Amino acid sequence: MPPAIRRGLAWAAVAAALAAVLAVAAHRARGTGPASLPPVSAPEKQLEDVQVRLQANPDDIKALAEKGFVLYQLGPKHYLQAIAALESARDRGSLDPRIFYCLGDMYREEGLYDYARRELERCLNNFPDNREARLMLGKLYYQNGDYDLARDEFLRLSGGDSADIIAMENAALAFYKSGKNRQADSMLDKMRALGPQAARRADFCRANMDFDGGRHGDAAKLLEALLAQSSLDMTLDKTLLLRLYAKSLEKLDRRDDARDAWRRLAAISPSDEEAAKKSRSPRRKSK
Repeated sequence: MPPAIRRGLAWAAVAAALAAVLAVAAHRARGTGPASLPPVSAPEKQLEDVQVRLQANPDDIKALAEKGFVLYQLGPKHYLQAIAALESARDRGSLDPRIFYCLGDMYREEGLYDYARRELERCLNNFPDNREARLMLGKLYYQNGDYDLARDEFLRLSGGDSADIIAMENAALAFYKSGKNRQADSMLDKMRALGPQAARRADFCRANMDFDGGRHGDAAKLLEALLAQSSLDMTLDKTLLLRLYAKSLEKLDRRDDARDAWRRLAAISPSDEEAAKKSRSPRRKSK
């Protein structure tokens, strides 16, 4: 691995932070990309087999790439090893196009913007219609504060024959962050016209914008209406709804209501330390 990358990874582990205020949805699955990676059913055995091949031939390009792909699918704890294996495979001449996507994803997760951008742009040069890579590149631009570039990537996905709700949501957020509120509202209205599921996502997106803009009362009303629905589809995470709702109520100085919201969150997410702590705060005394 080049020294500059090693130094960058060490720095990123301590100092990297998202530049965006609002969270951008990352609707992707591990192991997708230009070509699907084979599922990891027995990773230890796969890695053991690959190591045997590499001991016999350290320059086995295919084995190096396979090692990197398996480590990538095992998650962030294995990213440093995965990056080293995939970079080594490419240095030795591997032309496997999945390397661009996997490296772009891992560099993004490690906070290395320039490296991630380079790999994802290479990926899209080879696979311009790849949805996951374009979403990831748009998210990368967004995290770096390049909202106009992010918007353009999301609009390329949302403007096709079939509506891409995730891309539309992210485009609305990018419009908002670049100060184009009218365009953001227009995109949310287009989402609402697509049906109940998309409408709920649009309302949650609007609540995030309201909270970010200091309109905490408006955010609380939208979130309360969403939480009152008897069944939420799987595209909305109830823990995210409750967290933003509790924070909105805190901003409105509705401390007892906020405590109750934190309690609801703690009930469905017992490992959430913030929810557990704030759900135990004393109730305000009546005057």
